[in-house]
Amino acid sequence: MKCRYREKRITSGMREEIFIYPEFAKAKKGKRAPKYKATSETQQRLNNKNAVRKLARSINCNFGKNDLLLSIGYQDWNRPDTLEHVQKDVQDFIRRLRYHYKKISKILKYIIVFEEGELRGNFHVHIFLSQGLDRDKIENLWGRGCANCKRLQPDFFKGLDRVAGYVSKSPLGSKRWIPSKNLVKPKERVRTVSRRKAVEFLEALQSNETAHKVLDGAELLGIDELDNEVNGCLYAVVDILHTEKTEEGKKCRKKE
Repeated sequence: MKCRYREKRITSGMREEIFIYPEFAKAKKGKRAPKYKATSETQQRLNNKNAVRKLARSINCNFGKNDLLLSIGYQDWNRPDTLEHVQKDVQDFIRRLRYHYKKISKILKYIIVFEEGELRGNFHVHIFLSQGLDRDKIENLWGRGCANCKRLQPDFFKGLDRVAGYVSKSPLGSKRWIPSKNLVKPKERVRTVSRRKAVEFLEALQSNETAHKVLDGAELLGIDELDNEVNGCLYAVVDILHTEKTEEGKKCRKKE
C-alpha cells in the first residue's frame, strides 16, 4: 500500500519523542479506502498509554526536583460520597494555596489527578505543585484528612514518567487530569518523509557506528518499531534524552 510518512517530534523538557507513522492518500472520488477498526479493548489500552504519555510530557515540561507531589485524602467520618464533592473541596484548597503563594510572591502551577481506591472505593487526589510554600504548611492547608507532600525525584533517564504512570492508573472524571492555565506546553514539529528516509533513520539509530551522529550528543532511551501486518506499513516511536541540556548530563559526559 503506497503512502507517505509523517515524522512527529514532541519535546518536553529534556525528553524528545519521535513518532513515525503512515499518512494515507485520500481515496479518489467514488472509491473508499478500507477501514481497519481496532477492538474496544485494544483501543482502550492505546488510549490509556497515550493519556499517560501526554501527562508525562506536561509534568516533565513544568516540574522538576525542587517541586512537589501532594497526595491528599479524607478521614472516615468526613468522607464524601461523590466526585463532585471532592472536586469542590480541591478547588477551595487550590484557592487557598494560590492566596498563600501570592503572599510570598510565588507563582502556583499545578496538575490535579483524581482517583478512586480499587479496594474500598475511597477518593484520593494527587497534585503536582510548583515549589513555594513549606511542605508542612501545604499539608496543614488541606485540613480535611491525610496529606503527604513529597519532593519530586525525577529519574535521570526517564524524568517523571514513572510518577505519571502511578498517579494516572485509575483516573476519575471527564478529564483524566486538570492542569493550571499557566503550564508550559510541549513543543511539537511535524514533517513528511519517505519510507526510505524513515527506515534509514531508524537503522542509523540502531548502528553503533552512526547512532552518535544522528543523536548529536543525546541519549537513546528506546525504539519501539512495528511493521503492521494488516496494512504493511511502518510504525515507530523513538525516545531520546537530551542530556547536554543539564548540568547532570555534562558531568556524566565528563566521566565518560
